[in-house]
Amino acid sequence: MLSMCSKRTHRLIKASCPKRDDLKIEVFFEKEGRINISSDQEDGDIWFYITEPMLDMFHSVKIGDSDCPMSIERNEEEYLINLFFEDKIEGLKTVSDYLCSFFKINNINSVHVNSKENPQAPQIIIEWIFNRQERLHDVIIICENTSDTVAKYLLDKCRFMDIAHLDLKVTPVFQTDFSFEGASFILKQAQWFTLDNLLSINCLELEVRGSILLNVGMNSFLKHWMTSNLWLRYVSIDMNVMVPHVLFSGIPVIQQEEDFRRDYRRTMLSMCSKRTRRLIKAFCPKRDDMKIAIYLIREGRIHISNDRRKEDIWFYITSPTLKMLHSVEIGDSFCPISLEKRIPEEEYSIYLFFEDKIEGLKTVSDYLCSFFEVDNIHSVYVNSLLKPYAPQILMEWILNRQERLYHFMTECKNTSDTVAENLLDKCRFMDIAHFNLELTPNFKTSFEFGGACLSVKKGHWLTIDNLLNINCLVLNISGSILTSMEMNVFLKHWMTTNLWLRYVSINMNVMVQEVLFSGIPVIQQEDDFRRDYRRPCGRVIEITGGFDITRNDGTTATIIHDGTLGEKTFCMVVWNNE
Repeated sequence: MLSMCSKRTHRLIKASCPKRDDLKIEVFFEKEGRINISSDQEDGDIWFYITEPMLDMFHSVKIGDSDCPMSIERNEEEYLINLFFEDKIEGLKTVSDYLCSFFKINNINSVHVNSKENPQAPQIIIEWIFNRQERLHDVIIICENTSDTVAKYLLDKCRFMDIAHLDLKVTPVFQTDFSFEGASFILKQAQWFTLDNLLSINCLELEVRGSILLNVGMNSFLKHWMTSNLWLRYVSIDMNVMVPHVLFSGIPVIQQEEDFRRDYRRTMLSMCSKRTRRLIKAFCPKRDDMKIAIYLIREGRIHISNDRRKEDIWFYITSPTLKMLHSVEIGDSFCPISLEKRIPEEEYSIYLFFEDKIEGLKTVSDYLCSFFEVDNIHSVYVNSLLKPYAPQILMEWILNRQERLYHFMTECKNTSDTVAENLLDKCRFMDIAHFNLELTPNFKTSFEFGGACLSVKKGHWLTIDNLLNINCLVLNISGSILTSMEMNVFLKHWMTTNLWLRYVSINMNVMVQEVLFSGIPVIQQEDDFRRDYRRPCGRVIEITGGFDITRNDGTTATIIHDGTLGEKTFCMVVWNNE
């Protein structure tokens, strides 16, 4: 889908394609490097991942002097291109420069970097950025293990940024001078922040967390604002306990009444105070039609839906984005946030940044359940792209907070047999469960399921004992190697029990009629004998021919099979005899 083309092709494309002013390139570096190409005018993003070698990297492309193993995935409207470089930072720089050249983009738009992988990474990447361009629109830097020297360098460079979000863990004796003139400046862990630093900042929005500024210092700041033409529109600063007569000393003030209200358009969403929350909960009835579903794929997502009013709100626990100009307090942390509304769908999308996406997903989900008085999370959709153990971590949290889960879906390409065993063991607490797990050839486990619907893909590991421990309305299994003799045991089990089964579809070894129906009275219907069958989901299908068998209580089931040799799909429908 993408080819790092030859120099000649490169020149031809550049000559014939106009420069795209709407294209933006964002660079991320955490445990791996990521580059995002997006357009405001078109849906769909392209993501380049500078990552570890992957099993599906069957191809390679030449970038510079090196051949890079690569793989490509498509996820909804996004293309995901994985590239392997031995040095991830050099790979990030090489691919970014290539893409800027190819698409005729002068400047990288934003940089998001932390120091987990490499304490020097933030400085290395910012040095590279300002060697190639004069300014940077947006930067988010999180450093928990960096040095004071690196922190000083980053703060010095923030004068060349429009939006800067710095979360730097420095030593208790750290001090520095810096200046900032841009749109937005957010600073965390700022116990070192001084009045001189504050007076060197001029921007539209300013947030400082963790500072220990005094009332005398803030009084000087207010007087500085009154005598200057600062751009400031919104300021939020942690400080020592406010003392009004010191804070406002020498400043004429008008104290407004508590019931005096004015609208200030800053953020479109506020995670409200405990007092406001209690008032809302007191006056708003509990909404039984509200459902909360959570997703953990490459990012966390929480979906709040209302069947009756056809409303949707999506919360995204994601990487920092350019539109995160504001923040909200959830628990003990301030989260960068942005909000979008899609018209005419009446769908709101709220983006929140947490360093740990799984913990962020849990925190926001618990908050929303508490706020809307929703007892149980309704659905969970999870894969192992973010972490191999993510599905297990999420399900352990779910079943610690509630007894059952209505709907669970998981797809794991890189999980372990241990995680799979844990998930299958917990499926007895689910009503609807879908499993698509890449497991080892020797995987075996015991589990029970007694809900509404169970779907298993890649079920080579499923045994007859597993099958006999399942009791549900709808059962779909693909990839099994069950034999006709084992399915004969299953049919006899069904005939002597009161299983709820209404629809069964199982891929198995080639069906052998004589073995499958051994010892079972069957009636083979003519091929032109047609009946309408209503599946539990409500969809009506036409059944042609088949083999009818009868249970001890008189219930009839039809095994749909026309007698063709080589058939590998066992399909059984159970008729409602009422």
